Amino acid sequence: MVYKEMAMVKLNAAAAVVLSLLVVVAVHPAAADAGGDWYGKKSIEETVRKEVEKAIKHNPGVGAALVRLVFHDCWVNGCDGSVLLDKTPYSSSTEKAAANNIGLDGFDVIDAIKSKLGAAVSCADIVVLAGRDASAILSGGRITYDVGTGRKDGVVSSAAAADAVLPESTFDFAQLKDNFASKGLTQGELVILSGAHSIGVAHFSSFHDRLAAATATPIDNTYASALAADVERQKGVQHTDNPAEKNNIRDMGAAFQSAAGYDAAGVDTAAVGALDNSYYHNNLQNRVLFKSDWVLRTDGDAAADLAEYRDNATKWDVDFAAAMAKLSKLPAEGTHFEIRKTCRCTNQNYYYGLGHDQSYMPVLWARLRMVKLVCFVVVVFMAAAAAMAGADRELKVGYYEKTCKDVEKIVNSIVVNSIKSNRGKGAGLVRLLFHDCFVRGCDASVLLEKSEMNMHPEKESQANIGIRGMDVIDAIKAALEARCPNTVSCADIIAYAARDASRYLSRGGVDFPVPGGRLDGVVSRSRDADAFLPDSAANLTGLVRNFRRKNFTVEELVILSGAHSIGVTHCTSFAGRLTAPDAQINPGYRNLLVSKCGGVSPTATNNHVVVNNVRDEDGAAVARAMPGFAARVRKARDYLDNSYYHNNLAMAVTFHADWALLTGKEARGHVVEYAKNATLWNVDFGDALVKLSKLAMPAGSKGEIRTKCSALN
Repeated sequence: MVYKEMAMVKLNAAAAVVLSLLVVVAVHPAAADAGGDWYGKKSIEETVRKEVEKAIKHNPGVGAALVRLVFHDCWVNGCDGSVLLDKTPYSSSTEKAAANNIGLDGFDVIDAIKSKLGAAVSCADIVVLAGRDASAILSGGRITYDVGTGRKDGVVSSAAAADAVLPESTFDFAQLKDNFASKGLTQGELVILSGAHSIGVAHFSSFHDRLAAATATPIDNTYASALAADVERQKGVQHTDNPAEKNNIRDMGAAFQSAAGYDAAGVDTAAVGALDNSYYHNNLQNRVLFKSDWVLRTDGDAAADLAEYRDNATKWDVDFAAAMAKLSKLPAEGTHFEIRKTCRCTNQNYYYGLGHDQSYMPVLWARLRMVKLVCFVVVVFMAAAAAMAGADRELKVGYYEKTCKDVEKIVNSIVVNSIKSNRGKGAGLVRLLFHDCFVRGCDASVLLEKSEMNMHPEKESQANIGIRGMDVIDAIKAALEARCPNTVSCADIIAYAARDASRYLSRGGVDFPVPGGRLDGVVSRSRDADAFLPDSAANLTGLVRNFRRKNFTVEELVILSGAHSIGVTHCTSFAGRLTAPDAQINPGYRNLLVSKCGGVSPTATNNHVVVNNVRDEDGAAVARAMPGFAARVRKARDYLDNSYYHNNLAMAVTFHADWALLTGKEARGHVVEYAKNATLWNVDFGDALVKLSKLAMPAGSKGEIRTKCSALN
């Protein structure tokens, strides 16, 4: 009873404490300490990396477990650390208990990292960081990618949910494809992520169907015989009827490989435990454990991807990194989140030991509801006050000089480093400004992820296919929140980042002052993006009408189109150009695009990416396709300049909307003008971006300063 009374005292005091803290925050918002000292610094990632390195040196197998942990956490309720929660007397079926999570490991490594980082860093962030570092170590440094931070830990963990959502090893191809599509991942990414089966182990129960005559899918007979024999041997060694076997035949002993007739050509057999493309060699030899691996061969496109990754290890490294980065961004679902004190239990259990005595649960929940009500009322009041205070703010250059020093320096530093790491991100940041501002004004609505309350935000729009740069915005936001919490809007970050990317990609040719003071919007609808963003297949009349309703002239339409000197696009965005007549497109360039797109009819499942600028294609290929053209192409790759206008006059541009500029006298005159005068275009492009960045939200719109750019406060 003493412990129950102590718990009640703590909870009775909680409302007063929470209220007083919130009042302090309301009066002194800059003094709020979100506990984010780790975020925005290298310390957190260095700590994670060192702990992961140490763990893998001690037990090489734990690396595969950490990679697997990312998938098994993020696939169920998003990346929320829910897979880490242990059972309690009142929650005996957490995700760990799911049949699909048999053999899941690596929890002790996560615990060790959490003990080093303390209460400021979420367990969900630790899971994705550790998975990234394990991938890098197991691939010998070939697989690297950026991982944004700022996730919160979920408080719900259900074995039933894990078994319902995680793909099963017995799935057929259609089931796998649908399962991945439900998470926003493509068929190509299904094949890519399956390559993680080059490492790790699997229990017999996960592949016994492959060895049973009645249920077996095609499997190499010698491999099946050797596997069946080893399973029986391992039952004795591991003292279980459900032993674990290595996923990769490469990692089995020489005797097993000989008995299985393993053809190791093209495989580095010395790289035991390496995360590499050996999985694809094995699959095409019918020497993989799971039915869900083998069924990838039953689809033509998937089978082609298997062969591609078998033959191109470097491409798989790059694509696997991109797929893991995308996986790590699956948003957490639900409504209640926290940053746990320990990764194995929620803070509620940590503080009050709810698992020991349920008799005071009704009173306890009543107290908790009171605390939440106080929080809700005060937060709503603060949000309303902030919105009203910001509604009349005018945009101003140097807006944050007094409230958050060096904002623009911090943005520029992260943007430049990101582009140095991946030059394509620069074009993504420039595009992001247009795709944000042209829909509902510059309100960062393009950054919002889907949620239970909004399943179709702007990101889901067909017009936003391939949009990127969000990870850079997230990194900037994390750095600024650590320095000046609740001060800098995501909308301002987008504008600053686009300016800095333009300056870097043009080697200083494009530069302009960016005013600040925008608020982040609370509305994001895919239908708005589809309605307002110009169609890549639009004619000149449609383009002019589209730009005029945003108060842009024909000249500014031509100026902003020059951004197509950088970046990439999907084949479905210019499918009509693949069969366009010679009067609209250079025949040699059309043939080059057809070869890049794998034919004249690209589809959603066969949607290759092509660079916007013919300058950035392989020079030899361009010379063969368009004799004489290559000599007139600038030599600087991925350079923001006036080369777009040279290309357009040569009818060597990707979009119909680009070529359409040549069909009107005024627009064509500007194309010729900017083709001749690079300096003029640099200046005019800067001016047009400033005007673009000032597009306001619809009258009467509510705004806030988000703490996380991908979600509402």
